[in-house]
Amino acid sequence: MKKNNKLFLKLLLTSVVIFLTLFVFELGLKLLNFPSSKPEKISHPKNYHEKRVNIEFEYDFNTNNHGLRYKTIPADASERLKKIFVIGDSFTEGVGVRDGQRFADILENNYSSSEESVYFINGGLAGTGPLKYGRLFIEYADIYKPQAVLICLYFNDIANTPAAALPEQLYLRPQNNYTGARKLIRSIFPRIYTSLELMKDSRKYRHETDSANFVRTISEVAKQRHVPDALIDQWEKNIPKELVEAVEKKQFNGNLLSQGLLNPDMISDAIDLASDTAVRKFNAMAEVLLEINRFAKRKGIEVGFVYIPSPYQYDPDRYVENHPVYLAGYTLKKEWLVSVSPVQQKLKNWADKNSLHYLDLTPVMRNKRKEGVKLNWSIDAHWNPEGHKVAAAAISQWLKENKVFACLN
Repeated sequence: MKKNNKLFLKLLLTSVVIFLTLFVFELGLKLLNFPSSKPEKISHPKNYHEKRVNIEFEYDFNTNNHGLRYKTIPADASERLKKIFVIGDSFTEGVGVRDGQRFADILENNYSSSEESVYFINGGLAGTGPLKYGRLFIEYADIYKPQAVLICLYFNDIANTPAAALPEQLYLRPQNNYTGARKLIRSIFPRIYTSLELMKDSRKYRHETDSANFVRTISEVAKQRHVPDALIDQWEKNIPKELVEAVEKKQFNGNLLSQGLLNPDMISDAIDLASDTAVRKFNAMAEVLLEINRFAKRKGIEVGFVYIPSPYQYDPDRYVENHPVYLAGYTLKKEWLVSVSPVQQKLKNWADKNSLHYLDLTPVMRNKRKEGVKLNWSIDAHWNPEGHKVAAAAISQWLKENKVFACLN
């Protein structure tokens, strides 16, 4: 009995020491302003600079005091200044081109004069869909006080929208639904728990983006997703070795190669809307976009929508058999080069039904490509400087002819 009492006291004392140690550590993290929950990314890091080098391009990536890839507007700037907030993904942000070359920069330069400045505030956020870049607009609408917002949809915004996405998520911070012991521990030591979560996320990210062993890493992920060994072997054989080397040197986006194995129908789903999941994603995206529109209207902000097509909808060079996208295993259809795709038709019907200002850039891009104008980088899908010029000219003409934004008339 005495031995049991001693063992119990020993365990109790050990537990108390551990609890007090964790309590002191938690207090220390609090004093250091460590977050009690995982911080959410609304924009890029603030006042950030990075030299981005790719095998096809290089440019300086700079952000302002709000984390946007845009210049800083003085805090005392008059609210009467004309300001159009431009939101979208990496095409809007301008991946691959320098400041001043992006379509929003060109629009700003064209509309401004020595007597009056017009700001086309670039709120592009690479790797996101409407739910995230819409939240960025909602967060910064009261800061920048724009008179209008230009919402630029890229074809893969459908893929970047969860099928279960809800409009109200634009306003809500993601909540972690903890239960049981996890909920108890997190309630007592929130900062310690958050630090462990961040460490776990960091390890997972490093593993999934291990560019030093790109082929091995992606093949392992494919096996975990039960991709047939024959497809994995074919993918490893087909992908260009020089691009693998570039990925491992962090000079090329390996996602272009990896998704051909991990998600070969990603492009066709977004263009053809052929699967039930793709349709549900489109419908969820449409509801999110309508809520962004409703929010803007409540603020007295005019709204315009622009559809940015995939290069697979206008560039025949993407269908050359030795093109990396072909070799990576994506499902591609040459009919997309000439047809009005299901996603285009569905977006037009949606815009007409809701009386929205809407521009589809596909016809313009097709015409320019037929003239021999190269609009995109040869391998990377993003617009080159010429692509941005063409987009800016088409958008400017549309804005003027249709009097989309009263502040510009």
